[in-house]
Amino acid sequence: MPDTRNTPPLSVGRIFAALQHLAGAPAGATLSELAGAVAAPTTSVLDLLRGLADQGYVVREGRAYRLGPEAYLLAGRILAGRNIGQIVRPALEALSAVTGETSGLALLSNDRTEMIHIEFVSGSSPIRFEPTIGERHTLHNGAGGRLMLSLLPDEEVDRYLASAQLAKSTPDTVTSKSRLKDILAAARRDLFTATFGENVPGAAAFAAPVFNQAEQPAGALLLIGPVERMRAKQDLFLNLTCKAGMDASRLLGSSCRHGHFAGN
Repeated sequence: MPDTRNTPPLSVGRIFAALQHLAGAPAGATLSELAGAVAAPTTSVLDLLRGLADQGYVVREGRAYRLGPEAYLLAGRILAGRNIGQIVRPALEALSAVTGETSGLALLSNDRTEMIHIEFVSGSSPIRFEPTIGERHTLHNGAGGRLMLSLLPDEEVDRYLASAQLAKSTPDTVTSKSRLKDILAAARRDLFTATFGENVPGAAAFAAPVFNQAEQPAGALLLIGPVERMRAKQDLFLNLTCKAGMDASRLLGSSCRHGHFAGN
């Protein structure tokens, strides 16, 4: 007989599959649609929905089923007290585990002139780079800052470039506004970017966007390591960083339908 000790009961898997489908269907879903999503007979799904409706996790409106108030209350309790860094940390941990490099999350400051590091997971190598929580960097010289700047409306980008002092953090920092515009255009098109020794001497960083439930850029997911190691595995690490960005976006409720990732 097959070992089923680690296999959840079918009903449990179907409950979560139904709730996940409804979470991605703001207009609701019919019984037949849910049966297809759950891959179960309509009679079985109907019994599950009745149980969920009795507990307030599902409501029926005409032929459509939607998430009920208890589902939203549960989601609120789960997220209460957790910041965005804690929510996406599993994606950071997975990225650092597979690459051996430091991963992190940085957000735009309120005035949209700086990036702020709010979470990181250390790499496994004895030679590594680690940001400080609360550390700030200007937008033009780091991978995360450039990526987030590229995703701002054109008028905001123009205002930033017109007023910002593009000072060099290292001898390799790009300070030409025309060159920076080309970099931002590529970052917006590709939804990732990379820097090599431009922000911190000897450090390279790859950045992918993290989108929230409203499909708006919430922050930049970063992979940080020595220039030599990052260059040696550039294609692989960029793909893994982009995949981690999608994973983090899903943790925030994004459908990841916002465009191309290198990791797709």
